[in-house]
Amino acid sequence: MMTRIHFDVPSDAFGVLVSGLEQQFGVARAVVDLDYASLRNESYTLSYATDHAGRVLALLDVTPSWQIPEQLQAYRRA
Repeated sequence: MMTRIHFDVPSDAFGVLVSGLEQQFGVARAVVDLDYASLRNESYTLSYATDHAGRVLALLDVTPSWQIPEQLQAYRRA
């Protein structure tokens, strides 16, 4: 079972999200689709698209044990 979390983050904070996931779960396989890209690992899938104005919209499906880093809490969408 996975937990789904939506983020709307500045580009620099998106890097924090990706590195945190890779540190905890290992490197993911990059997959590029028509209008978005994703990073896939057995413990998570992070799908994302940029608005080309410095923001990234991301959808994270992750194991329930993962905790959102404090610096990313403000970017979580309800």
